Amino acid sequence: WGAEGSGCFRWGDSYGQPAFDHSMHNLQVCETHKTPLNRRIEALSFGRYHKLALMQGGEVMSWLYDGHKDNVDRGQLGRTDESGTRTLGKPYSVPALQGIKILGIACGLDHSLVVSDGGQVYAWGDG
Repeated sequence: WGAEGSGCFRWGDSYGQPAFDHSMHNLQVCETHKTPLNRRIEALSFGRYHKLALMQGGEVMSWLYDGHKDNVDRGQLGRTDESGTRTLGKPYSVPALQGIKILGIACGLDHSLVVSDGGQVYAWGDG
């Protein structure tokens, strides 16, 4: 993901399952998704219904998968949709991490973890 003309390749089903047939010989068709962020992404991590992106400079963005915007917010995004505008399906910064440079990200089933440049680990969500 990143600037114009670049993209992120993904394969597998919406739960992150490998896209191999039963014989593990044939990879299914991949899709390319352009980023709505228009910025360089250093790392991606995927949970059951959510995604984290580590942006260049250490900012963390979170959002829910398309089609999973209702009744799946278990705190794993590190933010809420208090405005009622259904922003959980769009990438936004994790407010509690503003001003903290993040070096690594990881998603669990319904939780998220990051590690800062100072070595602190932050976790949120269910699990």
